[in-house]
Amino acid sequence: MSLLWPKSLHIGLFPGHIWLQNRRINVEHPFTMEPLRVEQQILDVLTELIHAHKDQIDLKSRVTFSVSDRFAAIVQLPWKEQLFRQEEVRNFAQICFEKQHQVIDEDWLMHAEFARYGNAGLAYAFRQVWLGQLQALCEQQQLIFERIMPMTARVYFGNQPRVRSGKQLIVLSEPSRISSIVLNGREMVGLDVEPVSQSFESSVVRLVKRTYALHEDSRQINCWAVDNDSQKRTWTAIKQALPELTIQTLNRQFQIVPHQ
Repeated sequence: MSLLWPKSLHIGLFPGHIWLQNRRINVEHPFTMEPLRVEQQILDVLTELIHAHKDQIDLKSRVTFSVSDRFAAIVQLPWKEQLFRQEEVRNFAQICFEKQHQVIDEDWLMHAEFARYGNAGLAYAFRQVWLGQLQALCEQQQLIFERIMPMTARVYFGNQPRVRSGKQLIVLSEPSRISSIVLNGREMVGLDVEPVSQSFESSVVRLVKRTYALHEDSRQINCWAVDNDSQKRTWTAIKQALPELTIQTLNRQFQIVPHQ
């Protein structure tokens, strides 16, 4: 959905950071994360933020959410040609979740899809209770809940920087977690995550080196981050650890921009 479209609102939800964007506002709101109540805290902060900017948000705006992978369960689906019906894809996705020790039952709402024939698929799921609370929040603010996607799904379903050929590594940086996605053309061939422990920079380097060890033919790294500070720290950490690689910066829309 274009930010220029009348009555549209794009919201980003990340532990410690929320953004609001429409044709009139571009709000970046960092806040101190409470690790033991992340899901509830993000709803409380979002409610306050929407109320603070209510005069710049049209009633009945259609809202699209880009959210941290922290709020979703995510798994890559190996290509299976014999899966024909959506029910079969969902059942296969549940098996893939179980292999990574995640049980997706009736408490979750799952989407599973092979976006391109012959390529790996992706499944993601949100807890029904949290998703219902987010929908209720929209209704209370007289907004229309349109769509929600975790960041990895945004990349998988098309928000990809264009490269001429070969593999690229996309690094998604948040203050509390770092994710890596390896693309070969438009096919996702690698997916990994590293929680930020004692050092943000060390977590970035561990993930990138681990991913690069499995995909040594990746010559380009594209860095996306939820905020400018995370962007700069990610770029610097990778440049110092792997100076031989080409490192580029991605903006909010996953377009390559000059590094600052």
